[in-house]
Amino acid sequence: MKRACGYAAVLSCLLLTTIIVTLFTLPANAQFENLQVRVGDTLAYPGMQNSEISVYYRNYIDSCYGFMLTLVLDRPDIMEFGIDLDTIPDTFYWRCLEYDGENCVDSINVTSAVWGDSTTEYDWISIDTIEIMVGNVETEGTLIEGWETVRVQYLVEGDSTSLRITALADYGDPSHHTSGIPYPQTTNSPLIKLRADVFCIPSEETDRIANINIVYFPGDVRHFIFYDENMEGICTIQDSIADTTWYQCQNWIGDSCTDWVVLPDSMAGSADSFSYDWHQFLRLDTSDIDLHNGTLEVYASSKCGDVNCDGYINILDINYLVQYLYNQGPAPEYISSADVNCSGSVNILDINYLTNYLYNNGPAPCANCK
Repeated sequence: MKRACGYAAVLSCLLLTTIIVTLFTLPANAQFENLQVRVGDTLAYPGMQNSEISVYYRNYIDSCYGFMLTLVLDRPDIMEFGIDLDTIPDTFYWRCLEYDGENCVDSINVTSAVWGDSTTEYDWISIDTIEIMVGNVETEGTLIEGWETVRVQYLVEGDSTSLRITALADYGDPSHHTSGIPYPQTTNSPLIKLRADVFCIPSEETDRIANINIVYFPGDVRHFIFYDENMEGICTIQDSIADTTWYQCQNWIGDSCTDWVVLPDSMAGSADSFSYDWHQFLRLDTSDIDLHNGTLEVYASSKCGDVNCDGYINILDINYLVQYLYNQGPAPEYISSADVNCSGSVNILDINYLTNYLYNNGPAPCANCK
């Protein structure tokens, strides 16, 4: 026996149908990107050392076994990425455009083309050893903890600084396999953590925000790309481009050329013949990638107890306070950082309070502040 459907039940059925239809007919601008990268927003005190900036990653279509990610900082006057020094080889690839006998008199740097396509032809390689600054990052507790290589190059370009992060899960050693990031990856665990040192910027400074932006050029995968287990780009498109080589014969014997030279593209009109190779180039699928830049904002007050605004609380802060109160030393940049007992004034009681905290297990600075 079938149950009769009352008026209320009919309305419920219609409402449910409307919801289902709506879900499956989302407007075109409700795009869902499969690869998402976001730099977290961070708050920090002036003078704070090793402030943590997290970068987050989500992927709904493929596993990740490697990536290149470049982040640029627009306010090096507010903060700097944690850095160290390292010496590395820098490799360049060259192709000759014109020969004079056996000597090349005109050449072109094809390094970017080789990186984008391993089949790109080149005539020689040059290697320079350079000393670079490398960034200070943290992988413990991140999605790439245990990966075999994480290299962070520190770059200075004009008024901005940047970090270029290159990470690889493993080198393909069958005796030791390091897992990549599985998919779908939807957790809130960070992909990687950056370390930054915040400067003691003047208390009257009103613009206290540094932007940390993801460098992203759709046609240049050296700055931003994520790889799957087969080292194929995730959310990328492969294009085929013809590379034409022009020739001019120097000596004909009948219909056969016994001596020929390669011409530059500018002299293609003088060529007798040509050949071409098809090269594969990767570009990013901008319609399937969602990026969010981040910020670091500096508080308008220093950390309580950090009297000299160097990012630490130690005997140097006691000395700074003694010099200020009794030897005409400079005032703290943030006077509130010296009022460690929250009395509303800075005096010898703050020196005693800070001394007890550091050496006698006393309460922390500003512990009783409301």
